[in-house]
Amino acid sequence: ATFRLRRGDDPTSSVEAGRAAQNEALRLAADSALSYVEAARLDLVEAAWAARTGREAASLRSKARINAEKAIALDRQLADARLLAAEACLSIATAERSPATITSGIAHVEQALRLNPQLLAARTVQAALRQLSAP
Repeated sequence: ATFRLRRGDDPTSSVEAGRAAQNEALRLAADSALSYVEAARLDLVEAAWAARTGREAASLRSKARINAEKAIALDRQLADARLLAAEACLSIATAERSPATITSGIAHVEQALRLNPQLLAARTVQAALRQLSAP
């Protein structure tokens, strides 16, 4: 879905396939942090596509943040969950310019980098959040 989105193609069928797989994974292991990470990832792809096509994306961005935070609650040491929470905060803050959301996103990305300093994507998200927080 992410690849299709980057190419500018409609990722809807890929998102639907991902959701079906994610629902099955949650049915088999409801306490799987990784399943919530993937749910958040799909939410962000869906939100980006909705925004690109002029549809409402705010609820999908919020859903991505909620799913990432569920993953964090299940596994506080999962750097990918922290990164996705930061990405969701960035997506929300880009649309709304919420200082509280920016602060939360920065906290998530800093924790992700403490857990895994090699996360290159985290540096990009961190820079974007800091840029949004600048006056």
